[in-house]
Amino acid sequence: QRRLLLAAARVTMSDKPATGVKPIFCGNFRYDEPRHHVEDLFRERGEMLRLDMKRGFAFVYMAKQEDAERCIAELHNHDLGGRKLLVSFAKGDGDTKRREDQRKANQQPTKTLFVANFELMRNDQFQTERELESRFLEYGKLTRCQLRAGRSGSYFAFVEYEEQVRSLQAACLAPA
Repeated sequence: QRRLLLAAARVTMSDKPATGVKPIFCGNFRYDEPRHHVEDLFRERGEMLRLDMKRGFAFVYMAKQEDAERCIAELHNHDLGGRKLLVSFAKGDGDTKRREDQRKANQQPTKTLFVANFELMRNDQFQTERELESRFLEYGKLTRCQLRAGRSGSYFAFVEYEEQVRSLQAACLAPA
């Protein structure tokens, strides 16, 4: 039995202040390189605040500018597991996470719910937008109800209320 997933926009805040030190790009390591190998390389050269590791590359955030410069000077072309690392300051301005956190902090919950993780079936689930509407009407007047086909036979929908408080009630109270 699948459980419905209901979501409304949420407010998030950054958990770390910006240091003003531009992040370091570190690339060309193996996709399966253990995280601690990359962390150790940078921690040996200064205080590392954060490591955002992806497949084959990472962004490293150092506490001090001089530590970041030392990392670049010492680790560019450094051999790690038979591969030469590419290490440089990231091309962006380094404030992307701060700007994204600031944008999210200014968001307010919306009137629209995103409803997911259900299949169209006879008996227990929704067959049409009208049936979907009937499930959510008890929480308030709807202005929009759109049912969409997803991948693998699943469906998702957008259910919009006239009032934002009604969408929050539905998100909290609608049966899963």
